[in-house]
Amino acid sequence: MELRIDQQYAKIGLDIKKPRIDLNIDKPRIEINTSPSKLEIHNPAPVLHIDQSQCFADAGLRNNELFRQYRSQLALSDFASGLDRVVSEGHILAAFEKGGSISQVSFDRCNPPPDNYTISEIPKQPPRTWFDTYPVSFRFTPAKVDLKLHWGKVDNNFDWGRVNVYLTQKNYLHINWVPGKLDIKV
Repeated sequence: MELRIDQQYAKIGLDIKKPRIDLNIDKPRIEINTSPSKLEIHNPAPVLHIDQSQCFADAGLRNNELFRQYRSQLALSDFASGLDRVVSEGHILAAFEKGGSISQVSFDRCNPPPDNYTISEIPKQPPRTWFDTYPVSFRFTPAKVDLKLHWGKVDNNFDWGRVNVYLTQKNYLHINWVPGKLDIKV
């Protein structure tokens, strides 16, 4: 007996979708706020004092107090010299027996002794000076740095892959015998 065997293999198809990942990334960032350091210096200027009262007094110029003192002393001096002159004239008139006379007193009054002239430079002494100084003050403000961190964020959009398997050709086995020749043996 003759047999015919027909055979067909099964075929499959694959539908493949690859996995995919989409990442949305917000980057981290830092906010920095700075303020610079400051140095404040307060330096008051020195004050210069100049006392020229004695220089002015040497030139004959005086302030009110010095002028009052000067005129008081001058009045006392004039009083003393006037008193001395009156006393000396009285002595001259009292001694008329010794040759003193009114004419002598009148002559002495009309012909005063010559004035002495003195030449000098003024002021005779320098002005008095002094300083008032003040300390320097400092105020330091250090710098500031403020940091604010904003965390980053990652959004994960993952799409799973898929594999679909389907049959494109079925398998089969077909066995036939071929009629015609039959060999039977007993």
